[in-house]
Amino acid sequence: MNETPYVLIGEDDETDVLFIKRAFARAGIPNPLVFVPDGLAAIEHLSQVKSNADAQLPALFLIDMKMPRRNGLQVLQWMREQPVICAIPVLVFSSSAHTGDIENAYEAGANGFIIKPSSTAERNEIALFIRSWLRIIQPSLAATDSFKIALSYRNSRRSNEVLRKVEC
Repeated sequence: MNETPYVLIGEDDETDVLFIKRAFARAGIPNPLVFVPDGLAAIEHLSQVKSNADAQLPALFLIDMKMPRRNGLQVLQWMREQPVICAIPVLVFSSSAHTGDIENAYEAGANGFIIKPSSTAERNEIALFIRSWLRIIQPSLAATDSFKIALSYRNSRRSNEVLRKVEC
């Protein structure tokens, strides 16, 4: 497979969706963007991908903290309990700068917390950071090849660990 992995974005505000699209386009991010409008839609999307063994998972999930139907924290907690999906890097993208929200996000398993910028220049800077991050970080097998290959790898690794224990 090895197609360019997509970026999943959970955002319910149409204006923020437009800002994100513009900033990512200006930054020249080659990854396709997939938007989900609420937390339940994010869970449904990831569940569908997970049930299709040949599907790719996103290389990155950018999620708004305060979304309808399930907030970003609830989605993040659900993700971290799912096999292979738990490896998807998640950046929380929130208008909240409250210390409690930031700490809760990291406690739930966020890989980063970004406060939504108020200016075009700041949005562009964040998009450039994400472009660099996507180019440098090695995504999981499920993001680049398929969920089936990633599960196969994990299962074979577990089998080898069991065999090594038996051999000892």
